[in-house]
Amino acid sequence: MNPAPSIVIIPTFNEAENIGSLLLQITRDMPSLHVLVVDDQSTDGTRSILERFTTQDSRIHLLTRNHKAGLAGAYIAGFDWAIDKGYAQCVQMNGDLTHDPLYLQPLLEGLNHHDVMVGCRTEKGHGSQHWNRGQIKAIQTGNYLARRLLQLPTRDLGSRFVAWKTATLVAIAYHQIRSRGYAFQAELKAKAHRAGFRVGEISVPFASRRFGQTKTPKTDFAQAAYRIIKLRYS
Repeated sequence: MNPAPSIVIIPTFNEAENIGSLLLQITRDMPSLHVLVVDDQSTDGTRSILERFTTQDSRIHLLTRNHKAGLAGAYIAGFDWAIDKGYAQCVQMNGDLTHDPLYLQPLLEGLNHHDVMVGCRTEKGHGSQHWNRGQIKAIQTGNYLARRLLQLPTRDLGSRFVAWKTATLVAIAYHQIRSRGYAFQAELKAKAHRAGFRVGEISVPFASRRFGQTKTPKTDFAQAAYRIIKLRYS
């Protein structure tokens, strides 16, 4: 059995300005956690930073893919790796400092009573920090429509700050999901709900990235709408 039952999975592509600080925060605040970074052949020095961390800290692991193949593929590769290594729990997390490591502990503690824990950006009283009203409204509207279509209670279906029991991931056959982008995240949660797993939520802030550029393609929203509608009637 692995000495650390939980691992954080962080996909990266050109996050040299952010990843070092994030890894330091995680290993400082949650010393029992392991971290797997799935890097898609970054060209800005991210890989060199990661290789240095892995040689200095046995809790940090690096999985390098041969080309940039998107977040969904990176998470699937990360899930495969974590399950193969025997981790009981894993957490999806952004590599751009938009997810605060302070919320890792409550997400993981929530797995004591749930099979999935979602870091929800839209709970009243918390929501998204440093985002303008238009951005927040777009997230709220997208989540509302997706919830109605899929008939699910989860408030933030697109959240990428999510803790899982790896047994739950295996049970919902995550590797068979063909959706990408927002729809991939929504379908993961939908499959868990439909299979009868317990899905919980906590409120988390979602700060804007401070360095680098967003990797979300402009076509993601249209593709997500198509996949959500298709999932509704599947």
